Amino acid sequence: MKDVWDSGLKIIKKPTIYVHPKILSICNYIQSRVGEKEFSIVVKGRWQEDGFYVSDKFEIPEQEVGYSSVDYLEDLTKYKMEGYNVIIHSHPFSRSSRFSSSDEESINAHFDCSLLYTDKKFDDAVISLQLTEKLLLQVECDVEILFLEEVEEIDLSKIKEKYTKPVKYKSKKSRYLEDDFEYYSDYIRYFY
Repeated sequence: MKDVWDSGLKIIKKPTIYVHPKILSICNYIQSRVGEKEFSIVVKGRWQEDGFYVSDKFEIPEQEVGYSSVDYLEDLTKYKMEGYNVIIHSHPFSRSSRFSSSDEESINAHFDCSLLYTDKKFDDAVISLQLTEKLLLQVECDVEILFLEEVEEIDLSKIKEKYTKPVKYKSKKSRYLEDDFEYYSDYIRYFY
């Protein structure tokens, strides 16, 4: 019999945002092209049981970028209507690893998830939850970059390592360098 106090809900105290590795590569590439200017992209994301997942589906809105701002030249609502609910923008100018107050009140308020890209990583992240018409809760999150599928343990018993007999070598003086033999035998075994 189920306990009446058991909600059956999974409780997340601090959400984690899991980002597809392609998105980090895209951000690295864009930043290398725009230099010390900011930029922004939109990405599709969704909740799963253990956190919020950012996919590899992205778009680059038309924008004008400066050293401390991104001005969108098109309405981002169309992207939201197409399921792009994550906004990423960069702060390359001062290695600032936090959203600015204007970020929190503007760009972050319009997307379910916001990520701040600085110095080849995501330094700040929030999930925005609309509680009432005039109340938005922004929850700080941890960020993890997903890796390609991890391989479970595989039986490698059919792979055998070849043994190569260590080779002694002679110096120009034609005498064995016994002291060096131990050190170089491993080197010779692996490279010859």
